[in-house]
Amino acid sequence: MKELTHPKEPMQKVLPYCDIIVGNSDEAATLAKNFEFNTTELHDMIRMLADMPKVNEKRKRIVIITQQEDPVLVYSEGKTTEYPVLPISPEDIVDTNGAGDGFVGG
Repeated sequence: MKELTHPKEPMQKVLPYCDIIVGNSDEAATLAKNFEFNTTELHDMIRMLADMPKVNEKRKRIVIITQQEDPVLVYSEGKTTEYPVLPISPEDIVDTNGAGDGFVGG
């Protein structure tokens, strides 16, 4: 995983208001490091992110993590589900700019 930098303080302020967190495996690892989750296991990281304090306790947080060509992980209601990524031939890829935004936007 790639080392990213995300300041901890702004994330601490906003995460209690997040019902859904979407990111990639590098971002999840950076958050786990910043919040001292003490794990390198992605399944543990997303569970711990989901279990962080939340203002709206009426609904549980959902965490979605992409892993490039590896399955997308979705943590919801206490369990992680893996969704396979359909393979795309490299010659069919025109531009990956905004791919993550496109994924999140549906």
